[in-house]
Amino acid sequence: MEVQKPSNDAMKHLPLTPLRAIRGVVCLLVLVSTAFMMLVYFGFLGAVIIRLFSIHYSRRVTSFFFGAWLALWPFLFEKINKTKVIFSGETVPDGERILLISNHRTEVDWMYLWDLALRKGRQGYIKYILKSSLMKLPLFGWSFHILEFISVERKWEVDELNMRRMLSSLKDPQDSLWLALFPEGTDFTEQKCIRSQKYAAENGLPVLKHVLLPKTKGFSACLEELRGSLDAVYDVTIGYKPSCPTFFDNASGVNPSEVHMHVQRIPLDNIPTSEDEVTTWLMNRFHLKDQLLSDFDSEGHFPHEGSEGDLSTLRCLVNLVAVIVLTGTCAYLTIFSSIWFKIYVSSDTMSQHEIDDIERAMRLSLLDLCGKGKNKNENEPSYDEDRDLAEAIKASLRSPGASSSSRQKQRVCDVCDAIVNSFNRSRALIHLIKFRYALKYGTKKFVLLIYETELRTAVAAGGSRQNM
Repeated sequence: MEVQKPSNDAMKHLPLTPLRAIRGVVCLLVLVSTAFMMLVYFGFLGAVIIRLFSIHYSRRVTSFFFGAWLALWPFLFEKINKTKVIFSGETVPDGERILLISNHRTEVDWMYLWDLALRKGRQGYIKYILKSSLMKLPLFGWSFHILEFISVERKWEVDELNMRRMLSSLKDPQDSLWLALFPEGTDFTEQKCIRSQKYAAENGLPVLKHVLLPKTKGFSACLEELRGSLDAVYDVTIGYKPSCPTFFDNASGVNPSEVHMHVQRIPLDNIPTSEDEVTTWLMNRFHLKDQLLSDFDSEGHFPHEGSEGDLSTLRCLVNLVAVIVLTGTCAYLTIFSSIWFKIYVSSDTMSQHEIDDIERAMRLSLLDLCGKGKNKNENEPSYDEDRDLAEAIKASLRSPGASSSSRQKQRVCDVCDAIVNSFNRSRALIHLIKFRYALKYGTKKFVLLIYETELRTAVAAGGSRQNM
């Protein structure tokens, strides 16, 4: 019994309601903020620090963390937006090093390739050949560099040297690789299609209606440089229902309702080696794509549907929670950066007994600077009795190369100024308050610097015998 497929007319854009718009913005904020924290904390670690020792492990670490982030996009598309991603054609094996070619219907085609890569556990290893302007985007462009995307100006005389250099760095068969290429060079529009058809007619090439004529130089270079380390070429054809989406359509979930992806695996042995034959082969592939898309428009689906299963909701949720917890922790540590300082010198923290002794020594030193000699208040300790204690504490705190965070120092000064404005206390007492604040939030190294700085300041300010 034949299953009737819904027609394009039955599928309409969902209305962009305020709720969907807000949801889209929230999703984008989560994706951008998590991308930023991944970039700051793990991009440098994987792409720079570990790369100094091993390129292979650098790529593995980078792919692990950024792959977890990339998996958020299929979760958005398939679980939050409820977009059906339907695969057809061949069921492709896991773990292969591949060159992937696809038609380019819209600006978001490359995002849906993540849905296929995620099903094969390769979402962190997919690399794109894309126009150079995208590599200059803030945040995302930086991530593209870390993930080793290959930028092109779409002028072969300019691109060839850089492209071959980048391709030569991807030959190691130990490294997993999905290299994605859009041979059309740009997304499909009616105006571009008319120009492509005109060029094809003038040069005796196939006149295509649903795809543009492919540019063959880049594809030939990829095969030439990587043929010995690739397992296969994946030929992917993408169709959308009810229509091609924009970036914000994707984020807000108003379009598409369905994404259809037809996948064919082509062994390297079935692809010719000479550049002229490769050009002919690629032209023929796009001629077949054009026919596939023509049938898709009339029938509403590609042949041999159901080649890949659905994503696991539980696995997607676990990944989402893990990414948010990890990046949220990084964000917290970034905002409250004093925690880093405390962690860094955690082995140098002080007990309450030490704090009491240091504060006592500080008070005695201030009394001495202010010319009091012996303290006349019977509740205060005797200077004569504790002079040696003050010196001993100061010596025990001193550490070669001790330094302080300028941010910490500023915090202390801000608190001090607030107290001055509120209470108009004496200068010597204010220095003591500063020091007490340092005791509460600082460590031994930091306390020593405040201790010595505030004593010098008290002397320079002429605080002796004033308002005491």
